[in-house]
Formats: sequence, C-alpha cells, structure tokens
Amino acid sequence: MGAILALLTVWLPVNQIVVGIGLNIVALGLTSFLFRILPGGGIGLRTPALPSTAIPVLSDLPLVGAFFALPLFAWVGLALIVVTWLFLYKTNLGLALRCTGESARSAYALGINPRKMRLGVLIASGILCALGGSALTLGWVRGFADNITLGRGFIALAAVYFGRWHPAGLLGAAVLFGAAEALAFRLPPVGGGPFYMLMVPYVLTVLVVIAFRKAGGPADAGKFFERG
Repeated sequence: MGAILALLTVWLPVNQIVVGIGLNIVALGLTSFLFRILPGGGIGLRTPALPSTAIPVLSDLPLVGAFFALPLFAWVGLALIVVTWLFLYKTNLGLALRCTGESARSAYALGINPRKMRLGVLIASGILCALGGSALTLGWVRGFADNITLGRGFIALAAVYFGRWHPAGLLGAAVLFGAAEALAFRLPPVGGGPFYMLMVPYVLTVLVVIAFRKAGGPADAGKFFERG
C-alpha cells in the first residue's frame, strides 16, 4: 500500500489527501471481503496469543506492574521511537530526509534525489502502519472484525501534529490519546449510554488538529516535486 501511495503521489501530481482517503476506503472493503472468504470468516477470526513478555515479579507490583506486563508490540514500539530519533537526528541519511521534507528543491541542488527519498519513506511508513495493525489484532485484541481500527489511523495522524513531528513529542501524544481512550472505557455512562464517553478520544483528536493545524511541520510535506 505504501508503494501504491508512492507511485500515485511521488511520480504523478495527485493530491495526497485524496489518494490517502481512497486507499483507506479500499483497504476497509478489501479486508472485510477477505475476512468473509477465509475459513470461519464473518463470525470473528481469533488469532493465537503471542508469547507473553511479562516479567513475573515486576508485573505484580502496584502502579508499575502494568508497564512490565506490556505486550511484545508495545516494547517494539518504544524501541522504534529511539531508533527513529537516532536515524533522523544522528545519521547523514536522516539529515538528508529532513532536508528533503523542508525543501525538496534545495535537497535536489545538494545532490539528493527527493523522489527516491520519498519512495523509501512511504514504503517504510506502510510497513510501520502494518505493524501497528498487527499490534492491534495480535497484541491486544487477538482477533479481527470489520473496521477493527475504528479510525485510529486518523488519531495517529493527529498525534503527529500534536507531537510537532518529533519522535519524543509523538510518544507523548500517543500516550495522551491512549489515556483518553482508556478513560472513555472506564468512565460511568452519561445520558443513558456509553457512547458519549467513547467519543472522548475522537473529540480530542479534532481539537488537537484545530489547535495545531499550523504547527511547524516540514515545509514541503505533501507538495509535488518536479525537476525543473
């Protein structure tokens, strides 16, 4: 999916937002279709539990116990935060990538190929998004159903805005949105049903996008590059 997005947005002057929404709709329909043709589809596909990474003694401690009982994917995510920061801010390739994001033409003048950089980033992003979906279906829910993500990809996008495009800021934003969702499931129902509480993380997402719509992101993000 990352390669398809790259083909349409890097080599063709197509709007990234329109293509992204289209691919999102295609993915929703395709996964629902495959879900129904799989053996046992349509009744809830269960997946085997992954080996537990819980530390027996530490996971029984109050307050900190939940941290040491995190699934494997959570530890992978935390490690990727560090790896991404090191890559972006401590390597020449990361510097070239950030330069391309700020000004593709300046990067091209320095001998960097913006199209190749964007192609690599979009494919890597597709892999990481797939890892996020795997974390949801294999690490927490351990099953699959139609539209299982419930728009969490858009929440992740809002977390990027809120985190100011920095790995550490993104981690803080992800914790904030995750806490809002966890709180929504634990608050008492309001107005005769739980649906108002379940709206909390999505309302917070809208407010964050409005508040940080002009946050200092890469200047050339989403802009088509054409060699003059």
